[in-house]
Amino acid sequence: MINIFISYNSRDSHLAALLENSLKRLSRLPVNVWYSENLPIGGNWVHEIERRLYKADAFVMLVTENYLASKNAVFEMGQIDQLRKQKQCPAIPIFQSPVESERTPISNLLGFKLSSASSVNIEKEIDEYANKILKSIRSYA
Repeated sequence: MINIFISYNSRDSHLAALLENSLKRLSRLPVNVWYSENLPIGGNWVHEIERRLYKADAFVMLVTENYLASKNAVFEMGQIDQLRKQKQCPAIPIFQSPVESERTPISNLLGFKLSSASSVNIEKEIDEYANKILKSIRSYA
């Protein structure tokens, strides 16, 4: 089972849901995709996010203007940067224009750029990136 952690801003939950669906549908191996929409009600969300970060085999960050404006995302980016080095696992950003991530822990990571605004094209792009993400994860295994 491959555990994939999606880091995103809650205002962009539609993108996280699309990515989760694509990763699960396109994977040849069993995958567990986790993002904070799956937080248990009444639980300690900080503890649960940290637990899921440490459990992850790969990280995907949906980097939008909302994401970069979030203090929680800054915390997650720092954790992801440390863990990817420690665990030697992939951390893959997906950028939605226009964003400036030069002063973040992920500025040196190769990723993908969403170019579409239309929902049909975004779904196609997310599928394409999900395939590439899964291929990258397999290369680390």
